[in-house]
Amino acid sequence: MCCKCHERTCAKVPLAGWDVALVPEGQLEPEAKGICLLEANLSCNFFRGEFDQAGYFAFLEKYFLDMDRVRFGAASASGAVADEEASLIGGSRSKAD
Repeated sequence: MCCKCHERTCAKVPLAGWDVALVPEGQLEPEAKGICLLEANLSCNFFRGEFDQAGYFAFLEKYFLDMDRVRFGAASASGAVADEEASLIGGSRSKAD
């Protein structure tokens, strides 16, 4: 349900937190099947939850570097600015990027 809503409402947003409620059958419209979407949180935080930080940060770095490539062209992504940005977030850019 959340994936479908994300695709339909904010497909260009890389991450969103979706709040849903599971309710007894018959209390919602028939097509809801006991699930009610409450809201989308577009500025995610993890409420001190445990998650794969390295994987998450690598995902974000790749996403934003890819967006730079789309926005500014391939030349900027291989330049000093992208290298500096990567070093600021603790990453490193290999020649394969």
